[in-house]
Amino acid sequence: MKETAIILSEGFYGTSTAKTSGGLVRHSERFDILGVIDSQVAGQDAGEALDGIPRGIPIFKDVAAAVSELEAKPEWLIIGVATVGGKLPDTFRAEIKSALESGICVISGLHQYLEDDPEFRAMAESSNSKIVDIRRPPPLEKLHSFKNAVADLDALRIPVLGTDSSIGKRTTAIELTNALNRNGIPTTIVVTGQTGLLQGFRFGLPLDSIMGDYMVGELEHQILMANEDGYPKVIVIEGQGSISHPAYVCGSRAILSASSSQGVVLQHAPGRKYRHYGLKELY
Repeated sequence: MKETAIILSEGFYGTSTAKTSGGLVRHSERFDILGVIDSQVAGQDAGEALDGIPRGIPIFKDVAAAVSELEAKPEWLIIGVATVGGKLPDTFRAEIKSALESGICVISGLHQYLEDDPEFRAMAESSNSKIVDIRRPPPLEKLHSFKNAVADLDALRIPVLGTDSSIGKRTTAIELTNALNRNGIPTTIVVTGQTGLLQGFRFGLPLDSIMGDYMVGELEHQILMANEDGYPKVIVIEGQGSISHPAYVCGSRAILSASSSQGVVLQHAPGRKYRHYGLKELY
């Protein structure tokens, strides 16, 4: 059975900063999403507020309201934003504390590790809950170096890369994977960011948290494991950042190197006037 969760998106739901929330509302292998927390759009259906498609997921004004109105207390509070620099918004602290006080565990994909926060850690210990930082990289002794072993695989390797960040690479990778499987072509996805990991896909890593010497090797290791799990015909690799955005160049190069790809799906948003960088406009 899936674990139950609510998503914290306070002040960001429906924006590109809350793409983690949007991804989880649309699809989750691991969690049964019971609600979203955002006082600015409370009372709406999370699906309708996101893309006009009702999904029966309510938006609550705060954690206390969710706990009060839901039939059962959720097991997890998911931090539903991917902020510039991976920092925790100050407005999220009160809701995280409310969740921990209620015995709800907290899981985060930010670069700012919540488990290292003394106040959060003390509250978790007091309420017998836990804090999980999925973007924390493995210890050095567990990291994998590049072996140049992927090029000999029979599976077709297709990364989904983009000309900008927050452009839908993960969503396209998921849709492509599902479509190929529906058409009888065994396909596995390898995710490379916190949202895909939170969605519960079996293979992947937080690519931008891995030190440079091991980034390619760690992704290669995940691709090799995906290949050994049933030997798919196609392996789709989620892209990160952008192939041309000056702030996000390393992820795409690492993905191309690790996958030794035979082709690329290139995602572009021709209607954008500016490159995306959080809430800022970049030339």
